[in-house]
Amino acid sequence: MLRITGSQIFRQLPLMRSLAAGAPKPSKCPVPPKMLELQKKFQQKNNLPIHLKGGAKDKLLYLTTMGLTGGGLLYTLVFLAGYIIND
Repeated sequence: MLRITGSQIFRQLPLMRSLAAGAPKPSKCPVPPKMLELQKKFQQKNNLPIHLKGGAKDKLLYLTTMGLTGGGLLYTLVFLAGYIIND
């Protein structure tokens, strides 16, 4: 069984600090302008759920998904009812 003592962990701290110092800083990673526009669009207070804030395409996708889900549920219930009735 491998045992790690507190002193072993503390000996690794300088290495961890040097690795973390090499990580990119947020200020060095510019955000594309389109991303900023999308952030503003999706953070607006307009009482819409997040999955509908994308516009007409999101609404169409949502309604299609709900329609297919409802149809599948209905088909399953009809199948089960037919199986129960026929037995």
